[in-house]
Amino acid sequence: MGKLVSVQIVRGLAAIAVAANHVWLSPEGKPGLRDALHIPFIAYLGVLIFFCISGMLMVLTTPLAKPGLKPAAWFLRLRIERIYPVYVFWLTVLLCMAGAAA
Repeated sequence: MGKLVSVQIVRGLAAIAVAANHVWLSPEGKPGLRDALHIPFIAYLGVLIFFCISGMLMVLTTPLAKPGLKPAAWFLRLRIERIYPVYVFWLTVLLCMAGAAA
């Protein structure tokens, strides 16, 4: 099964909505453009859409997987190789920023 491009685009837009909610703050707790555009509500929908699509993709790809310990270990290794370096990079950046601010 190839990539479902339209589904990946919707999943990307949902992730962007969530990121916008975390990045785009209203000034000093007052209503701002973020509130006028209903960004928190859109981000909430983005979370639901993102997880629904991710679950759908897991269900579609699971029958293609071979059972057993070796394929499961291979799957986990690929996920760790994909996610862990980015996590460590951003954790390092944030720790450096926190150290500089202290």
